[in-house]
Amino acid sequence: MTATDTAIPDFYQAPDAEKVRPGDIIKLAPCLFPALKVLVHVGQQQQRGDKSVTATLHGDGMPAVIPPAVAGGTKDAKLAVPARFTYAVLLTRGCDIDHGKIRQLGLVRPLADVTGVEDQAAVIEGRCSSLFYLPKGAISITEELPEGFVDFRYVVTIHEDLLSRLRLNRCLALTPDGLMDLYFGWLRHTLGPQVARTTPCPTCGSAVEVFQLVDEMMRPPDDY
Repeated sequence: MTATDTAIPDFYQAPDAEKVRPGDIIKLAPCLFPALKVLVHVGQQQQRGDKSVTATLHGDGMPAVIPPAVAGGTKDAKLAVPARFTYAVLLTRGCDIDHGKIRQLGLVRPLADVTGVEDQAAVIEGRCSSLFYLPKGAISITEELPEGFVDFRYVVTIHEDLLSRLRLNRCLALTPDGLMDLYFGWLRHTLGPQVARTTPCPTCGSAVEVFQLVDEMMRPPDDY
């Protein structure tokens, strides 16, 4: 039995065998969670013999002395940050302008993280613009994606090379309709609740599907 046999109809499907696409759900994806409170800079002068970090750049603890090039923004800093390996959904592909290698993953959290029946109902009914509800989905006979939500407040940027290594960890994918719903939720999160699925035609007053106007943008051609 495959994921497509047991997944909720019209929302999940099996990932494409050859290509990684927006809407793919990845298991064991690296996510920065919770939000950062302390930035720890990692440099040779900040390491003891056991290689543990001893210097803080911002936040609690003694500030680090960092090289001038790092402080001036001309050299990349190395930071130790708290992260979690969990489910995440691929939100974007590369940029059409610079053909960049940047990819973005949205953190998937279990609905159980939200306490209270009313608050959980708000997530399920789409009343929280920062949280996009995901129903349970069967990954295999013995494993399923728990009922949860995509938390748009936690988006992690990774390199295409890392994504290519994570492709074997793809466990489910959103259907085209599910992906469109995800993008609509993301628009509501970034632009505000005034974003509507339909808008009245200025000529006849009938409802016009907003996504029909941006369908090409929302369904980009595969490039990886």
